[in-house]
Amino acid sequence: MLHLKDISKQYGVTRALSKVDMTIQPGEIHALLGQNGSGKSTLMKIAFGEVQPDSGEILIDGTPHTFQTPRASLAAGVAMVPQETPSALDLSVAENIFLGMLGTGFGRINWRQIYQRAEKLLDELGVQINVTRTVRSLAPHDRQLVAIAHALAVKSRFLIFDEPTSSLSIIETQKLFEVMRRLRNQGVGLVFITQRLREVAEVADRITILRDGIKVGERASIKQEDEDDIVRLVTGAGTIASQSTKAASDKAPLLKVSSLSDGKALQDVSLEVRAGEIVGISGLLGSGRTELLRALFGAADRPCRGQVTLNNKSLSLSDPYEAVRDGVALVTADRRHEGLLLDQSIYENILMVRRRHLSLKKIDFDSDFRLVQRLVTELRIKANSLDARVRTLSGGNQQKVVLGKWLASNPQLLLLDEPTRGIDVGARSDFYKAVIALAAQGAGVLVGSLDDAELLEVCHRIVVIRQGKIVANFDAAETTANELLFHASGLKAA
Repeated sequence: MLHLKDISKQYGVTRALSKVDMTIQPGEIHALLGQNGSGKSTLMKIAFGEVQPDSGEILIDGTPHTFQTPRASLAAGVAMVPQETPSALDLSVAENIFLGMLGTGFGRINWRQIYQRAEKLLDELGVQINVTRTVRSLAPHDRQLVAIAHALAVKSRFLIFDEPTSSLSIIETQKLFEVMRRLRNQGVGLVFITQRLREVAEVADRITILRDGIKVGERASIKQEDEDDIVRLVTGAGTIASQSTKAASDKAPLLKVSSLSDGKALQDVSLEVRAGEIVGISGLLGSGRTELLRALFGAADRPCRGQVTLNNKSLSLSDPYEAVRDGVALVTADRRHEGLLLDQSIYENILMVRRRHLSLKKIDFDSDFRLVQRLVTELRIKANSLDARVRTLSGGNQQKVVLGKWLASNPQLLLLDEPTRGIDVGARSDFYKAVIALAAQGAGVLVGSLDDAELLEVCHRIVVIRQGKIVANFDAAETTANELLFHASGLKAA
């Protein structure tokens, strides 16, 4: 087995890990849970030779090992699928899969054989990708699959998956789980880092929980535990559902969408959102979720036609500035490139929309300061000061800043596109607590996500989109993730 024994790591005055003990058995899937900053990534980077511990041991089958580099870790049979996508973006898919394994001798490389082996590995993952394409030309979720295929090519005894499902659809996630189970049955020990408890319940054999660099619990499969107990160990707080009310709004429609089309991704979409209502959009990758949200914000890639009204006033489908002035806010799926000014402060980011787009006649600096301070407190944004650069924050805290930016503009309609991708359980709870509070004040919320379990937990209603069309509409309290998937994929329930 792989034994991380009494591992400690300190960065200046910050304790990253304190005497953490974790074992990974051959033939098991071991989930590692914890908030961002809990020490998960540091522990796994130590196991993979990217970071050196201050104290403690790494033992494989009882023999101590010192991994000064990832190459040494790989040689000992420990591999890692990083959360980041492959870095060799201008090399082909096949070259990325066998990166470091193509040989350094003077013999010629048999590219036909390399391509065939790459295609076989991808076929095991259940995906079809042209192995001669450059990785740069792939969508983010396909890049993630290439990284996973690279780890499988190493044929390691112990394999670390660092949030591998964060950009995968439900179907792709299920295919990955099939691969993980097959590897487990072959005797491979797997570490599975994820923020999604339903995935842990589905695939994990054991669970280790870290908080603030300390191991706070180890459990058998989450199926045998109360989910709320796991959340409390991870965060010290309850689940989202325990913080929210599930009563749907009975008010008149706030948002009306009628026959919205762009000629390609959206086809005759019609839906409504009432004041105080949170409506989810469920659908597979490429279903039209993102295109719908961007169209409602006036930021569609293609010209749109149809009728959209907010409070009985027609919305522009081509001008985000007009959408903002009309009370529409959009949290995009790409916070780093579309949601934030990374080198500016928390203070400047939160006031970005309020000051630049709402045409305030006079800036009240005292009022603005109090507003930012209140939002930072309510969202529980962790930072040394309001002047801290957003680039220095964790992903969860960055996403809270994005939400704070829009809350400062007091929107009537909040659009959310994959809002909690890649953020931890605690940050997710804080994020949705603020969204629920906004809806309680009378705003409408429309949220698109690949995570159907999350939609079921926070939404009043859920619509399903497939191939650009709304194909189903459910009361969230009266449907299931399986039913949503059946409609999203076009399958029929047995």
